[in-house]
Amino acid sequence: MKKHPFQKYFFVLGGCGGLAAACLGMISNVNGIFFAPVSESLGTGLGTVSLNATLTALATGFASPAAVRLVQKGRFKTCMLASSMATALATAAMAFSHTIFLYHLFGIIRGISSAFFGIPVVTCIMGNWFDKNRNSYMGMVMCCSGIVGCVMSPVLSWVIGQFGYSIAYLLCGALIFLFCLPAMRFLTYRPEEQGMLAYGKGGENEDGADADGADEGGAKENGAAKRQREESFLRYRPLSFAFLALALTAFLCQSVCSFAQHLSGYAVSAGQGSAAGSWMISAAMVGNIAAKFLVGVICDKIGEFKGAGILLLAILSGIVCLVCLPGSLPAMLLGSALLGCSYACALMLSILTFSLYGTRQYGKVYSYITVILNTGGALAISVIGYAYDFLGEYLPILLAALIFTVMAFCLLLGLWGSKYRQRDSRQKEAMEIA
Repeated sequence: MKKHPFQKYFFVLGGCGGLAAACLGMISNVNGIFFAPVSESLGTGLGTVSLNATLTALATGFASPAAVRLVQKGRFKTCMLASSMATALATAAMAFSHTIFLYHLFGIIRGISSAFFGIPVVTCIMGNWFDKNRNSYMGMVMCCSGIVGCVMSPVLSWVIGQFGYSIAYLLCGALIFLFCLPAMRFLTYRPEEQGMLAYGKGGENEDGADADGADEGGAKENGAAKRQREESFLRYRPLSFAFLALALTAFLCQSVCSFAQHLSGYAVSAGQGSAAGSWMISAAMVGNIAAKFLVGVICDKIGEFKGAGILLLAILSGIVCLVCLPGSLPAMLLGSALLGCSYACALMLSILTFSLYGTRQYGKVYSYITVILNTGGALAISVIGYAYDFLGEYLPILLAALIFTVMAFCLLLGLWGSKYRQRDSRQKEAMEIA
């Protein structure tokens, strides 16, 4: 099977980046700017309207396992067309929802439909298409969601101010479908469907040189190496320590990430003012984009678990800055940027899942982790709000976030040990059989 120049793989990156921009950038990252105008229009509370984001996230999470299974069964193009159209139409329909029931109903529909081009599906495609520098390329793809969110938030705010939120929702729907078009044109679930190999697989060099000259012995050796690599991965068991630790890490990290959406309120409570709050949110978005790119590169350079550890230490440092130096705006901005790195935890968990379970089991395992991620994030946003209403301050919430981050770091160490104990056990069994 012939290799192809990297330009072919560049189109795959573009298609996956478009899907990430559609499912996260144009749904999750811009959701908040609609809450106030929709609340005013429907004559209901802000909390009732913001429940839409929770319902969308939960719908996406619980639909992800079924979505991954359907896409894996070879219905990729059909799923992309149907789901992108359904998501775009549901988003447009939210513009004309004159009752809170319809508004939430369409939010749930677009949550379910967007699962078919959501992050579990995107990372499965990346895992199939890229063998070399996979983590770096996944980081680039995930950056697209943060960049689109940063760019479109002020644009949509301006549209809402000039023309109303209905026009902004129609624009969102159109952009969601537009961002999905490159995937429908260039992507297949596996490179073999286009007569290609994964980038870097089978000794492919950087410029995609052809390796058809490999002899039969080399092919057998590659096959043996592949089997050995597959045997080094953990076997998925729902009640195993590895899966439960990975799931709990996902819940803890996403709960910590949810505090980033309360930075504006924390700035006001700390006496910094609302203007400082907007700067802190911007700093968090900078941390979001930078971390998604850097985590992938670092994991490729020094290993998945070391890269994940660095990310968690950066988040921990950000929380410490916010707790210890609330009177210093530069420290608060630095803390916000480091806390914004928590948006890269979904990418970190994706990379860890590949490392622990391998490409073959990845789709099933990460789709279940996505349920935990979305549930944790959806619950934490509301719990943080209610906790502040009850306590009257954010300090206890930040201390809880600090404890959650430390717990996630300890679980990471346990996962690291599980992987290498499994590898050593498999090697010992192989030596005994030999």
